[in-house]
Amino acid sequence: MKRKEEEKKKRRRTLGLRYFVYDFVKWTAAPFLMLALRPKVYFENENAKKHVKGGALVVSNHTGYTDCVKLHFSLWYRRLHFVATKDMFEGRLSRWFFRRLLCIPVDKDNFEMRTFDEVGERLNEGSVVVIFPEGRINREGGIEYFKAGAVLMAMRYKVPVVPVVLIRPSGRFDRTRIAVGEPIDVSGGGCTLAGVNEIARMLRKKEEELTELVARRRRNKNKLKEEK
Repeated sequence: MKRKEEEKKKRRRTLGLRYFVYDFVKWTAAPFLMLALRPKVYFENENAKKHVKGGALVVSNHTGYTDCVKLHFSLWYRRLHFVATKDMFEGRLSRWFFRRLLCIPVDKDNFEMRTFDEVGERLNEGSVVVIFPEGRINREGGIEYFKAGAVLMAMRYKVPVVPVVLIRPSGRFDRTRIAVGEPIDVSGGGCTLAGVNEIARMLRKKEEELTELVARRRRNKNKLKEEK
């Protein structure tokens, strides 16, 4: 009986008005974004292709203001909850709109525990939360040092981390390219400062490997074209 009640609550959370604005914006904009961005998604391996179920934390590099839009192509079958700078929530209308788009405000300069707690609530609900551990938009190239907050959240709430890389376009008309890695279990890292920093370095290295994976596959594709 208890299990049935829990399933009913879960269905209400999934189908409720809480997600109406998000779903409406996502699915009405999808056809236009497909044409404009022409997304190409690369998967690290077969495990990376499997649908992510339950709570998960997506970590991604941050290349520009449209990253939140592009990341939807990586896990198109899930609703994505983004940790976003509090500047986006200034004003009543902006606050209402971005809250309906499932965004979680964060003060990058003075991190507050309520952000950590809200991320935890959504992960416990079985949602997918997206965070940019570089902490800022990086237009210089490469992957910057990852802040430890993402690792702490994943360890605290025992959810896998899904590494995703957005490849910077080589030209104005270049298509959007996204690399998705397989989910990583970080629960066994140990809650020491050294352990957390080591996992953060490992995730950053994984992002670099995914970047190289896309470059290698593109080189192989071009080579095959030349041989033909």
